[in-house]
Amino acid sequence: MATSPSSDREVADAELIAALLRCGEGDHASFETVYALTAPKLTAIIDNMVGNPHLTKDILQNAYLSIWNSAARYDPERGRPFTWMLVITRNRAIDLLRKQSRRKEGEPVDSAMIDTQTPRPDAETKRRMLREQLAPSLLKLPEHVRTAILMHVVDGDTTADIGAHFGVPTNTAKSWVRRGLRKLRKSVKPELLKALD
Repeated sequence: MATSPSSDREVADAELIAALLRCGEGDHASFETVYALTAPKLTAIIDNMVGNPHLTKDILQNAYLSIWNSAARYDPERGRPFTWMLVITRNRAIDLLRKQSRRKEGEPVDSAMIDTQTPRPDAETKRRMLREQLAPSLLKLPEHVRTAILMHVVDGDTTADIGAHFGVPTNTAKSWVRRGLRKLRKSVKPELLKALD
């Protein structure tokens, strides 16, 4: 007797959920299972989205790293495991496409050779000072909001990145940042307000 498509999907979901939860505990073998269960489908989706096998490979590497780092925050009650992984992967794809678009529009060709990952000393100093000056006001906020604001304002992460970091939807991360910034604006010095915009 043939099984129904919905029961097949439930079995696949259960296997993926179990593997993701074990990944959250640091089980490398389970990560291989997660990869085997999802890589072909994610590869097809992302390759269709970007149309470039090399970009697809880069995106998937970043996505699976994010999935490994965020696996402990995955909550089966909040959604299907593949959907959760797809959101992370899609966000990595959008991030990479934005970076490439900015490079094509505003940077000379030779700039691709510049190490953009290592912060310039002046940028690093500015970020450290901003973090220190915001610290007293940030301590009044819940920890997840504080971290979200630091990621967004100080480190320059997008709300999609923050959502992936916490394993929550982008809109949730966006509302954390928005509400937190609203509270900060009431307590920080006026000259810091410009840095928050």
